[in-house]
Amino acid sequence: MGCVQNFCMLRRLFPILLTVSLVATPYVGMTQTVEQLFQQGNQAHNEGNYREAESIFREIITIDSNNAGAYVGIGLALDEQGKLEEAIAAYKKALEINPNYGLAYYNIGVVLQKQGKLEEAIAAYKKAIDIDPNFAWPHNNIGLVLYDQGKLEEAIAAFEKAIEIDPNDALAQNNLKEAQRLLARKNDPPPPTIDDRDYLPTETQEPLLKKLRSTARIIATTSEGASIGTGWVIQRQGNTVLIVTNRHVISDKKSKRPSNTIEVEFYSTLNNIQRPRYQAKIEQITDSREDLDLAVLKVEAIPDDIEALTIKSGWIQRSLEITIIGHPYNINTPWSAVKGEVMNYDPNNNFIPLDALVADGNSGGPVLNAAGEVIAMMVGIRLKNDLVAINNRETPIFLEDARSTGDVGLAYRIEIVMEKLQDWGVLSN
Repeated sequence: MGCVQNFCMLRRLFPILLTVSLVATPYVGMTQTVEQLFQQGNQAHNEGNYREAESIFREIITIDSNNAGAYVGIGLALDEQGKLEEAIAAYKKALEINPNYGLAYYNIGVVLQKQGKLEEAIAAYKKAIDIDPNFAWPHNNIGLVLYDQGKLEEAIAAFEKAIEIDPNDALAQNNLKEAQRLLARKNDPPPPTIDDRDYLPTETQEPLLKKLRSTARIIATTSEGASIGTGWVIQRQGNTVLIVTNRHVISDKKSKRPSNTIEVEFYSTLNNIQRPRYQAKIEQITDSREDLDLAVLKVEAIPDDIEALTIKSGWIQRSLEITIIGHPYNINTPWSAVKGEVMNYDPNNNFIPLDALVADGNSGGPVLNAAGEVIAMMVGIRLKNDLVAINNRETPIFLEDARSTGDVGLAYRIEIVMEKLQDWGVLSN
């Protein structure tokens, strides 16, 4: 189903209130003024204006002192400002008003986890689960705590439980893959050095070989665990390459902060355990408050057969056949190449809707024409019934606003990407 304007922002900040039945939710009987303030507070929070968000939610309390949701909003804003003890106090106030507020317990667990109080965090997550056994997020976060403690088998079980509850939980899916990979490497360490060029098919066997090699699998460590997405090589100098991707691929989904630990992999027939990983550094990134969702990574000591993809700008015909390369979370084998068609093209619209089966993990991937040229860059996902809103949305449409899978992919026109890369000096004018 689609997202109504402002509904997505409310869902991101208070997802459980809108998806799980709780006792005395703050939306029951909510006045228009309070509803408008909630929308303003969510917008301020999503734009990174946390002090403003806190002020707005405190204003709600002056109107309705028993609004548990407003206290959660205050807690989230305080958390983002680093005022962790005050955030916990706000969440506890929400629980005084509504003891069955699972999201408040979950958020307390998040803060305790940040403070390194891991056993207390697990206890808070378990209280959230006791209130709502079908709340997937606490299971995922329990898995993260266990993962950090080196209890990989228990972490895997927690991630699997989150996925059992919500099969479309891409974060839990990614965290599960990383835990399984680490456990396998622990039990059966790969050789210290592997040249993945020895594990490539021929171009006869794999006609897309060069395109696959130039399309990176990106793994970023965030507070929610592993964020896995796609990027592609735009420039090579010596043994160093620059890779373009989406900002949200390498950033914390909640705070929007870029990750400090980013790795990339390149295509080969090696399995997930043996495939080499390379450390990546952020060369350029757009601000989280900026509409354009782009980042450039710098990676060194790259095999010499990996080259920059060719870019093709200009008019794109409707029904043009395209290929999208990426790493959707719901396919175990990475480097998926899916066929599709361009649904519409408007040179005045930054987004191109694509009729292709894509999922979380395709973000940042190249959209290729029949000649193998990049004509667009994946950025988000929409279901078909959301298409009517594309041209009229006042806010940008990104992957985090949508379900993880759908019939329609959204890609940036390549001119938009090139213009930013030229501004950064990554590409020449």
